[in-house]
Amino acid sequence: MESRKLTGCTDMKKMACVLIMAIFISMIFSSGVSAQDELEDETSGTHSAKYSNLNVPSVPAFILLDVTSAKVQQAGYTRSVKIDWTMKNYKNTPNVGLELQPIWLLYYNQGNLSRYRKASSFARKLSTLSVSIGTYNQDFWRQIAYAVKLNLYQGDDPLMNDELDEATKEYEEDKILYKAHIDNARLKIRKARDLDSIKKLKRIINVYKDSLFIADQKQQDANRIYKEDYLKENWNVPTVDIGFGKLKIYDIQNIPDSSKQILSGMGVWICGSSGVGYRGLISGMLKFVNINSVSTKFLLGASYRYGNPRYNMYTEYSYDLSNDVYTPSGRSLEKSTIGMGGDFKINSIIQLNLGLRFNMDQKFKFTSLTPAANIICLMNL
Repeated sequence: MESRKLTGCTDMKKMACVLIMAIFISMIFSSGVSAQDELEDETSGTHSAKYSNLNVPSVPAFILLDVTSAKVQQAGYTRSVKIDWTMKNYKNTPNVGLELQPIWLLYYNQGNLSRYRKASSFARKLSTLSVSIGTYNQDFWRQIAYAVKLNLYQGDDPLMNDELDEATKEYEEDKILYKAHIDNARLKIRKARDLDSIKKLKRIINVYKDSLFIADQKQQDANRIYKEDYLKENWNVPTVDIGFGKLKIYDIQNIPDSSKQILSGMGVWICGSSGVGYRGLISGMLKFVNINSVSTKFLLGASYRYGNPRYNMYTEYSYDLSNDVYTPSGRSLEKSTIGMGGDFKINSIIQLNLGLRFNMDQKFKFTSLTPAANIICLMNL
């Protein structure tokens, strides 16, 4: 018995260690790019394009564990390391998920996008591959899942749109000119002999510094406005994702400091989204999850969102196509779900997802009500 407990702990530690190592390796390689590539002006279109997230879905591991606010997920991906905090109903403790894109971080996440834009379409698509890990505690069970997700299609790629750079090019040219005048004045100060000339040159430097600051502010405003307009026009472009993962369930009822694996399983899903007009987004999802042949779920669902890239509300319906109707104890299983909720972007790095699920059995009789909340934090490395 003791050896089984230790084995369960070891498996959990191994999964956590693998993802932690991937993070450190990605950070080390990312910091190893040349100094010229590393210097990236946050006012540039390049910087803006890297973090133009058309939509921000939940961590794939949470999709597998079914602890997201929306049961039917919208398709999409981000170029940021993502931390997802979730709580499903008031009885459960909060849980944390982590997601990153190792190929993007290791190879393409540089000061400019020239390498990415020169890559083949297959290589660019492969850069969307993400890995994730997440945990979920419920009563006396601890669930842990790790999953991978790949974007198969997206109607528009912000990183391939060089208009984001063109929108701020005029200000960039002005800034280069002002910096050249400042450097030239500083060079003359070193050679000047009389005090009046030095004072005059210092006043010239201050004038160009003010001009540089004004140009920088105008560039930031132009970049922000262009990015906001771009997201409004493209937030609901057609997108298709596919995901796969494994999960393990541990018994922690009598052993709070260790755990014993009792069940394991796997799951695969595909989801797609497409815009309906300017403010609408319709999504569909097909998900299969099998847990030790004890439980099988074959979920088919659809949702409709209305709003914009910052705030949107949704309603959804999903149905479990599997033949399972009752649990081993005789309790009716939840076969269909009607859900409603919304996504709210608090700022560019924090998003709040809220959802409420009405669960029904095979006879469409109400069985339970499940609230859920997710807080997503994007780390723009």
